[in-house]
Amino acid sequence: KWRAYCRQAEVPAVTLHEARHTSTTLMRNADVPSHKTAAWHGHSEDVSATVYTHPSVEDLQEAAEAV
Repeated sequence: KWRAYCRQAEVPAVTLHEARHTSTTLMRNADVPSHKTAAWHGHSEDVSATVYTHPSVEDLQEAAEAV
């Protein structure tokens, strides 16, 4: 059913696990409070921040420039 939804939305059929990583990262990048992001995904704030959030290329560039 998930793949059918992806086809209908005309987006790549990623796994639900990959979609979870993406939605967590997007919420955090949109400044959704961490406790809300964690609750939405059914995790603690620590797990949400350390496991499911991925830095963007811009984030990594900013970190590099700080050094």
